[in-house]
Amino acid sequence: MLHSYFIEQFEFEQSVLVKGLEHAKANGGVAWIVDSSKAIGAMPQFMIDFIDNEIFPAFVNNGIKYFITISSGATVVAKRTIAKYSEKQMVKTYNMLR
Repeated sequence: MLHSYFIEQFEFEQSVLVKGLEHAKANGGVAWIVDSSKAIGAMPQFMIDFIDNEIFPAFVNNGIKYFITISSGATVVAKRTIAKYSEKQMVKTYNMLR
């Protein structure tokens, strides 16, 4: 099964910052793993901006120290998207693992 990045902003926010982050906090999570190995297409710019401006700061404020992206098997376009947000965050000294 392939997964695309076609998602509405509200759904993305709820999945990551509400359900996901609450689960991580409740269970002492220190890493966030994103499996993009079956992703197709490009991540929308709003999602990249949201990751940069909202998600990573929220992770840092809540003890998430590592962001791990699994990209083997992803399409070329999906890998470019992963590289785009990963490289942007590495400049800010987050612990990014691909």
